[in-house]
Amino acid sequence: MENLENEFRVLKKSKSMEELFEYGQAKGVTLNPKLAYPTRFYPGYLGILATESLSPYETILTASKDSFLSIDLSNTFPVKQIFLDNPEDFADGDGGENNRFIAFMLSELSKGPESPWHTYLKNLPTDIEVLSDWTETELLELHDEVLVQYNLSKNVQETECNQAIQDIFKQYPSIIKPEHVGKVAWAWKVICTRAFGRCLPSLSLIPVADYFNHANVETNYYYGLVEEEDRGEFEVTDEDHDTPLPIKTVNLNYFKLAKLAIAQRNKGLNVQSFLERAKEEDRKLFLKSKK
Repeated sequence: MENLENEFRVLKKSKSMEELFEYGQAKGVTLNPKLAYPTRFYPGYLGILATESLSPYETILTASKDSFLSIDLSNTFPVKQIFLDNPEDFADGDGGENNRFIAFMLSELSKGPESPWHTYLKNLPTDIEVLSDWTETELLELHDEVLVQYNLSKNVQETECNQAIQDIFKQYPSIIKPEHVGKVAWAWKVICTRAFGRCLPSLSLIPVADYFNHANVETNYYYGLVEEEDRGEFEVTDEDHDTPLPIKTVNLNYFKLAKLAIAQRNKGLNVQSFLERAKEEDRKLFLKSKK
């Protein structure tokens, strides 16, 4: 037990973190009391700690529809006027949906305390590092020439796209304040690193829930009704995946309360082997997209 205590430490919530959790609760987000956040894990990562044993299928978080900061909310005036005036940059496909989400986030940020999302937006991390922030020297340490070249070209493309969107936002100072126009890249990183998207009706940010890992490695989630049986498996729709992935499952229901649950683990599953397979499948998808 002494060794375990040296590997993690439950921290006291800061004032802003307390505010965020209270905000989430008011929005209909409830965290299982067996969980503690923030916890600092070796060698310094923050995460969520289960202070008691969690049973298979036990709900660890519930979230109501009102807690979903969804891309669907962007289809309202006045921000909708930006999309109508610039359909080529905000239409479906080619990133237009993401641009609409970014516009809505920055328009809400511009409202300040008057926005119903103010508490959530102001408590989002301001410094978000993604692979596109790495220098060429840092990328070379990955020893993956294809990934390095792809990332460098993607970085140039994103920079050009971000500038184009900023130039559009500058024309609407009453909707997006000038001091927030330059936060396009930040909003995009928030979406990339925190949003729930796959298997939901629309891309959504969910306060508190976004502190849980919901990527395609150790955690998977699907969209379904609360009363539906959770079999502990997630049927991946990507054609490169042939079998269900019996890891943790997250249920998110847009119309009723949603649940985030720990699924039954397959006793014969080798976790390390599974992670390696997931990484290899991701690489195959990446290489396919380059052809």
